[in-house]
Amino acid sequence: MTICQVRTATSALLDALPLHEEDRKLRLAKVAGEIQDDQRRNAAARVSHAKRRRRELAAIGIHVETLRCCIPP
Repeated sequence: MTICQVRTATSALLDALPLHEEDRKLRLAKVAGEIQDDQRRNAAARVSHAKRRRRELAAIGIHVETLRCCIPP
């Protein structure tokens, strides 16, 4: 979850507190759906970006699969 999504959820919760229970549930469900949509789009963008970047690197002769890992043990 991104900071922006946390902010959106918190804001929606605070806005919905004074509402009746049924209205509060509807408002929070709507915001939860919007956050899920954002997460889906972010995941698709992440995959797309990684694929494009690998193609770009391969085009200049860098193959990510053959690079050594630089994370210390």
